[in-house]
Amino acid sequence: MIIERARELAVRAPARVVFPDALDERVLKAAHYLQQCGLARPVLVASPFALRQFALSHRMAMDGIQVIDPHSNLSMRQRFAQRWLARAGEKTPPDAVEKLSDPLMFAAAMVSAGEADVCIAGNLSSTANVLRAGLRVIGLQPGCKTLSSIFLMLPQYAGPALGFADCSVVPQPTAAQLADIAIASADTWRPLPAKSRAWRCCHFQATAAPVTPMLPTCSRRQSSFANVRRNCLWTVNCSLTPLSSRRSPRKKRLTARCKAAPT
Repeated sequence: MIIERARELAVRAPARVVFPDALDERVLKAAHYLQQCGLARPVLVASPFALRQFALSHRMAMDGIQVIDPHSNLSMRQRFAQRWLARAGEKTPPDAVEKLSDPLMFAAAMVSAGEADVCIAGNLSSTANVLRAGLRVIGLQPGCKTLSSIFLMLPQYAGPALGFADCSVVPQPTAAQLADIAIASADTWRPLPAKSRAWRCCHFQATAAPVTPMLPTCSRRQSSFANVRRNCLWTVNCSLTPLSSRRSPRKKRLTARCKAAPT
């Protein structure tokens, strides 16, 4: 099962996980659990005084958990700003050092500099701010033009595991964005110990309005899928309708299927 396999891999090589939204009881519990079980090396980005007061008020222990205060670490912010300038060039804001005093930006810079493996945020910060920090400081992976998200779904914590993308960042993608999302999602899914290696890209409207004409453009994007992932078979089919549309024949969806070739 994916969760058990993930635990095994985490224990073998504990990652350094940075939490910029640290003033949260859930984060303190998670950080304590990860450290006690040897699953990760948590780093809390916050003022140590504010964090200590928060932990005391919630009667929670912080023993052995690393805390980094962006405001008091000017040298780190200056070093991160130099990396930001080297990557983004003239797009780097002139007040980059000051902006990196924000916990979200600082945590993203830690990941960009290789001083953290994973950043977990959004429990207090808005999704927009989390995405903005990642885009500005880390940037997109080479060859990727569209920022997207993928949800790992484990029904009743049993199989089959499902990946849903993109459910939050690009809800109405263009054909080109749909291709980018499908390719990025497939790449994200490959390392997971899941049995299924089939992908479907679906587009439909749940209202009685005219359906968005995605079929011609998605058909043209088929070559993009095939060229980038030659071990996959891509087909486009628009003859299916969602289960929720049985009462309304005007609701339709477009489905593109990808099935990994045997290796």
